[in-house]
Amino acid sequence: MLPFLRFQWDAVTAAVLLFLGWLCLSVLWSEDQRQSLHQLHKLLPLAACFFAGRVYGMAPVIRVAGACAAGVIAFDIFLGWDGSFGNENFATEYVVLLLPLLWLGTSSERLWVRAAHLSVFVACLAYLLALPSRIEFIALYGLFLWLLWRHARHLIVFAIAVPAIVLFAVPEAWDVVAGSMMARVELWWNTANMILEHPAIGQGFGAFNYHYPRFGMEHLVLFDRTEVQIAHHAGAAHNDPLQLWAETGLIGLALGGLCLWLIFSRAVPSVILVLGLTMGLVGFPWQMPVTGALLAYALGCSCPLSLWQTDGWAFKNGAGMFPSGKPTSV
Repeated sequence: MLPFLRFQWDAVTAAVLLFLGWLCLSVLWSEDQRQSLHQLHKLLPLAACFFAGRVYGMAPVIRVAGACAAGVIAFDIFLGWDGSFGNENFATEYVVLLLPLLWLGTSSERLWVRAAHLSVFVACLAYLLALPSRIEFIALYGLFLWLLWRHARHLIVFAIAVPAIVLFAVPEAWDVVAGSMMARVELWWNTANMILEHPAIGQGFGAFNYHYPRFGMEHLVLFDRTEVQIAHHAGAAHNDPLQLWAETGLIGLALGGLCLWLIFSRAVPSVILVLGLTMGLVGFPWQMPVTGALLAYALGCSCPLSLWQTDGWAFKNGAGMFPSGKPTSV
């Protein structure tokens, strides 16, 4: 059954549509409406993936995860171009998000399916180590901190302090991350200055690249060099929440946060979402078509319709915004 045939008006649906509506509305004050409209059309397939996840759950993507991962690796081996992504960071983000699905596939009742998923899982680990990108370590570290926060919160201080001490005490460790980190700090600082111009409503959805050159030198108050060569555009802020704030303002950021709060007030974030949210702090996986679609689908799986059809969520039952059930693991 198609997702729209099981559409249900509940608190999550209302919040998501309100968020998407604000993104569309923000195009009206964008100074580059052509680019904004070009970015806006990506929202439709992402919304479709989200609502499909609510209907079908995670099982369909687990079935195809092995083929997707094997295809990326095979494409890279025979044709290069980082698995057709053209960038090692993009390929890394996608394969990292597929790892939890491959692991779930190893619990299949069929022996050959378990063996196939385990083989592809091991191949993906080797592939990630072969790529020059090291975003997977940031993603896994974020997952580690999240697990500590859920199960051993008193250890969180040590988990954050030890890597920070190693980073600044070992020169070789800083040399590995310095170039990439400074470029990101530059982007984040300049984006923060863009936010200050219109903090409430933003510059308009999809208008980041149009406005970034005006703020591209603000980082010189921090350090006297430029890591990111602007040319025509910077690409992205390499921090999805920060770019969302810059483009759609505090209102858009708050509406996005409302959607996440409504979903996770009743469900525990899946491993895929924890990895995606972590990588979204140093990259932009939520903006890329493949990783964005997978994350939107996983987000929908966190709030399946079978849960929201019970009392506590449906507007027709007078429930409003507060759930009555307990958190559910995804």
